[in-house]
Amino acid sequence: MPEVSGPGVGELEPIRSAVAQAVAEQAALSGSWWAVGSDDAPAPAPAAESAVPATGSFGGFGVDRRVALVDDPGAPVGHLPTAMLVAGWVRELATRRPAVTPVVVTPGADGDQCSRRGAQLAAEIAAAPGDAALLVVGDGAIHLSERAPGGGREPAAVELQEQIDAALASGDPAALRALPVESCDRWGASGWAPWQVAAACAPGPATVRVGYSGAPFGVGYNVVTWRFR
Repeated sequence: MPEVSGPGVGELEPIRSAVAQAVAEQAALSGSWWAVGSDDAPAPAPAAESAVPATGSFGGFGVDRRVALVDDPGAPVGHLPTAMLVAGWVRELATRRPAVTPVVVTPGADGDQCSRRGAQLAAEIAAAPGDAALLVVGDGAIHLSERAPGGGREPAAVELQEQIDAALASGDPAALRALPVESCDRWGASGWAPWQVAAACAPGPATVRVGYSGAPFGVGYNVVTWRFR
């Protein structure tokens, strides 16, 4: 977000542009959105996703910039996981802002748990009227350059990120399921669990558009659209 990263960080503009383009495409096709992302701490996720607040703030990052998952001016500001804060910001980029249903995955969820949640999510989406969009928010590896927040560049993390990039660009849910959980945990790729939920939710192989793939701060950033027909 510009308010969080600062407007002078020019190397982020390609990412923002790619996100804006992806949002415009999806908003034109779908009015119902779900957002999948991990919680911030290894604690149980809310018992019901309806318990996730509708409005949150980037105050934890030093900026009281508020975002919302639905249009409700009277909603109190609560604690939204970082992934859902990002989802709220992404929602703002749409001309007609859709309501976003949050799907918060507990950190440390295993493959079976993610598969079950993905199957539930697929049923929810199938029951919704019209086309739907699934916004998946998660970091790649965090050890990809000397300036990386994970503590510098690690060749094994770079190799992992290459696997992540290839899986996301493949449009193949099986490629996401094959990502090694141990390596993702070791190198900070917190997107593993949300990717597993998305893979379990996917109806089959997808047509893919890669809008961005890089590591401007030593963290793997990907903006990828999967489309199913």
